[in-house]
Amino acid sequence: MFEESVSERHFYCEKALEDIAISLGKKDWNFDIDPCSNKPDITNSNNNVTCDCSVSGDNFCHVIWMELWNNQMSGNLPPELGNLTQIQTLGISSNYFSGELPATLAKLTTLLEFRIEDNQFSGKIPDYIQNWTSITKLMIQGSGLKGPIPSGISRLRNLTDLRISDLEGPEDAPMPQLNSMTKLHTQ
Repeated sequence: MFEESVSERHFYCEKALEDIAISLGKKDWNFDIDPCSNKPDITNSNNNVTCDCSVSGDNFCHVIWMELWNNQMSGNLPPELGNLTQIQTLGISSNYFSGELPATLAKLTTLLEFRIEDNQFSGKIPDYIQNWTSITKLMIQGSGLKGPIPSGISRLRNLTDLRISDLEGPEDAPMPQLNSMTKLHTQ
């Protein structure tokens, strides 16, 4: 009976990752091995996925870390990323992603790190980032996104590392007030 419970928990994690892999065109991820089993499967030097099967309050495994660095992936980010509601780190830097960031990312309220630098996104920095109140690291430099920086960014009081540069858009856009962000390191 316990094995069925663990197997069922892993199914939901695996299903979410398979949906994302299909959307991204990732054919090198091996789903013959359970991605939440901590065995080498979809992890290599540029891919890293970590699951946690001990999230309080449910009996499911959740992706808590996804790093897809320098995979030369292109196209729009899949909205299925918004189904990873327990994810803490999402790093998709150094690819060729384009289009707007999906609105479903607003659901990622457990994010601690979000890194999308060195891509070719379009559209404005979304206002929903103000919902990521646990975030400590936000890196969107060289992402292709347009300004202005949303004023709601000042709500991110846990932010210690903010890197925004190379924004397209009006040069006279005001910088949001950051004085409530007491943990932010300045140089």
